[in-house]
Amino acid sequence: MARPGAYVAPYFGWSPSGAEEAARRSGDPDVDIAVRIARASLLLEQGDPGSGRLIDDLLRDDRLRDVPREHACACLNWAQGALHIGCLERAEALLAEGRRVADQAEYLRVAEVVELVMAAVDRAAGRWDGLETRVRRLGGAPGWAASPGSGTAAFPAASMEAGLLLGALLAATGPAEEAVACLGEVIAIAERAGAVWPLIPAKMTLSRLLLTLDDVAGAAAHATAALSLVRAKGNWVWGAETVLCLVEALGRTAGTVELVDELGAGLEGADAPIARAALLTARAVVSQDPAEADELLDAARTTLQEAGLRYEEAQAAERLGRWRCERGTGDGGPLLETALRLYAGMGADRDLARISRIMRQNGVPIPYPWRGGRPSHGQTLSSREREVALLAAGGKTNQEIATELFLSRRTVESHISSALRKLGLPSRRELRAQGGLADL
Repeated sequence: MARPGAYVAPYFGWSPSGAEEAARRSGDPDVDIAVRIARASLLLEQGDPGSGRLIDDLLRDDRLRDVPREHACACLNWAQGALHIGCLERAEALLAEGRRVADQAEYLRVAEVVELVMAAVDRAAGRWDGLETRVRRLGGAPGWAASPGSGTAAFPAASMEAGLLLGALLAATGPAEEAVACLGEVIAIAERAGAVWPLIPAKMTLSRLLLTLDDVAGAAAHATAALSLVRAKGNWVWGAETVLCLVEALGRTAGTVELVDELGAGLEGADAPIARAALLTARAVVSQDPAEADELLDAARTTLQEAGLRYEEAQAAERLGRWRCERGTGDGGPLLETALRLYAGMGADRDLARISRIMRQNGVPIPYPWRGGRPSHGQTLSSREREVALLAAGGKTNQEIATELFLSRRTVESHISSALRKLGLPSRRELRAQGGLADL
């Protein structure tokens, strides 16, 4: 079997049929089980509906049960694969099984990987309270890879996954500068290691973040680079959100229409909620029929809602709500409020700032308080937030502000994030552009 305790990153380029034939010829039951585990992992990452049956068969196989370390590792890898395609319920079940087996076997070496998968499950389910701290403890902060004794360093692929998870969280919660730095480091390390995962999703996440910062050229460049990797590996399930980023950056062109058609063909028969929703949304963006686009956006939102993917559901509700508000049709306002409440429940402050601005632009009332009564001074900046925001608007860095006000850098980042949210600004660049700072 595979080396016990290995964290197996998803990979492509091998032939399942050839491997299975070689396993049969060997007559070694351990080799047979290892090949079946790898085949199930490959098919799961591709969204193949048959992967569930293969995994269930393996979980009932006494030969796998007799080697608890392999049993635990397989479950954890499958849980990650299920998360990659958006099958949250399946991921939670596999995580529970892997954790149970690891605990019974006292297999402490995978404890950090268990924590990482738990964090990824909580991120997908929208349970973000304290999540950033947990991920940072796992070694996901910028510079984590340079500290071999910290976090998930024993599992290099898991360490990169932790970095990706932190980058995705920061892209939603802020500050944007730290999110860009974190994702950039993940990309650099993955490129050096030749690791297609998490290189593709890291580039996609950075592309999406740059779009929110109005850096269309940068967003398109990262999405295009990720798309070339998708084509090289032939796994369109991994590439669906990348295609959506590129389509949103470029709009409807002959090239993007062809690209969406290519994605549709690549996803034929796949059972992958995230990819399916991305395809529906991309088709809506390039559609010339408003009624069809509305139907596609609604179907994407429903897909993500039924999958239990709360952050992606909020994004889909925001898209559909904005679409309907701008066209004066349907229940656009309530959809935007739904997205706002979902973002607020997760603490996605950058998204709160953006959607509050969209709601104001469309005359949609914003309910307060946003976060279930937690004190936030409403839309009025606290005295400290105002002080920090004025210094940031004057061009000072977070570290300079921290030194001047005798605060920690993290506290400064928190005050700036809160100020941006209350002012409805997407980044500190817009804060600096306030000129006379009348809003402060």
